[in-house]
Amino acid sequence: MFDVVLGRSAASLHGYLKRLPGREHVRVIVMDLSETYRRIAQQYFPNAMIVADRFHVVRLVNQHFLRLWQQHDPEGRKNRGLLSLMRRHHWHLSSVQKERLHQYLAQSPVLRALYFAKQQLNGFLVMKSLKAKRAKQMLPQFLALIRQFEQSPAKALAATLLSWLEP
Repeated sequence: MFDVVLGRSAASLHGYLKRLPGREHVRVIVMDLSETYRRIAQQYFPNAMIVADRFHVVRLVNQHFLRLWQQHDPEGRKNRGLLSLMRRHHWHLSSVQKERLHQYLAQSPVLRALYFAKQQLNGFLVMKSLKAKRAKQMLPQFLALIRQFEQSPAKALAATLLSWLEP
């Protein structure tokens, strides 16, 4: 991290960024999935590669899923134990927790499909040591999953992920 500046708009950051020495030498900018910040970064750091921060991508996926869950089952979302199970990565659940979750999801095929698609998507997103060759091989599978989201209640999430695919 180089600095922290108040403001979230291009207008409020313009003066600071314009005076910043060496902007043309910045090579990488890691950020959340804010379109506003991406445009600002492209404008003021033309030589920098923009990288979407993995934490924020996974967080966005989880936020979309929780919002969809709320729409499908407002009461289920109030159950703190169930909320904990739905938020966690499936591979971190005990067999008892998995069984409880599967019983709940069996009541709603739509929610079940969304949950397991979210788990599969997060599985891609949390891979930390992926070489370029392997990533290229997995890209069609990843894109197919996002295309499924385009045809579901998670189409807004799909649009965001596709617009940030390169970063």
